[in-house]
Amino acid sequence: MSSAVSAMTDAFPLVRVNCARCGCWDVDHVIQTPDYDLHIDAPFEISSCRTCGHIYTSVRPDRTTLFSAFYPDGYLCYGGKRGVAGLIDRMRMEGQAAQRAKMVEKFVGQQTRVKLLEVGCATGEFIKTCRRRFGWEVAGIEPNRRLSDALNREGYPVVPSTLEDAKIIAGKFDVVSLFNVFEHLWDSVYSLKQINRLLKPDGLVAMEIPDFDSPSRRRFGRHWFLYHLPRHLSHFTKSSLTGLMNECGFEKVAMLKQFRPTVNVLSLQYAVHDKIRFNPVRSFFSAKNPVMIAAGIFFEIVQNKMGDSNILTAIFRKTAAVPEPIISLLQERTP
Repeated sequence: MSSAVSAMTDAFPLVRVNCARCGCWDVDHVIQTPDYDLHIDAPFEISSCRTCGHIYTSVRPDRTTLFSAFYPDGYLCYGGKRGVAGLIDRMRMEGQAAQRAKMVEKFVGQQTRVKLLEVGCATGEFIKTCRRRFGWEVAGIEPNRRLSDALNREGYPVVPSTLEDAKIIAGKFDVVSLFNVFEHLWDSVYSLKQINRLLKPDGLVAMEIPDFDSPSRRRFGRHWFLYHLPRHLSHFTKSSLTGLMNECGFEKVAMLKQFRPTVNVLSLQYAVHDKIRFNPVRSFFSAKNPVMIAAGIFFEIVQNKMGDSNILTAIFRKTAAVPEPIISLLQERTP
């Protein structure tokens, strides 16, 4: 064990995991990055399986530590900002929820009495929008107990759990959504089979995920915001996602690029702050600087015009049930 890995293992437990798709331990190194959000200089690592090509975070905190220490109440999806920043953040989340609801309704079509489950519903804007606009029967899964309790008090049935541990009746839902959540799941392959089990025949999966083929990933290298280690545990291109979904009983319906300019801004901020200690320069290259935001919008427009994006929306339809029992291939070792 290297001295760096040993030091971080003393601070919190790190584990090395195998490929959740095929069970293989034989991998190629892709990249190693620290946690730029919490400023933790640990050797989190992404690898590519030599057998099946699945790309995943192979060195990560153990599961208990990851979900207790790396998702604080102030996490960016938890709506903890106050004042003007909080108002802007709520407007952003409500706008995204409306956009997503309109998109999902399009693929649901004329179906009535729709039952929808959102995995990782956070503050609940999406399920609230779907109930209010369409009258759908909605439910959620959210591991943050503060958020899940708040939604339950508002009358939204939310299970305070991860998807892997949630106890939910099979074959109940017409739609399962995971917006910027699938990549966070501890075992993406096992979880996808669980989603298959929860869906009715011909049910839909709607997800937003980072695109590992994004030109921004190559441009920013280890500073690409959407590596987001150690929280992002699986990493997909359009083709690798389609292949895994096919294996788990789904067929592709659509893939759509998304407009998310903050990814470029935050990636540049990571790069500058990692290399420069002069505060005036660091302040300029900040995601709070309107000039930087404008630049991020410009580059995202150019990238979208070229047919690329940092984040893609994928819609898949269930075409076959997965065999029972559902078994996880994921194993852990000491790094």
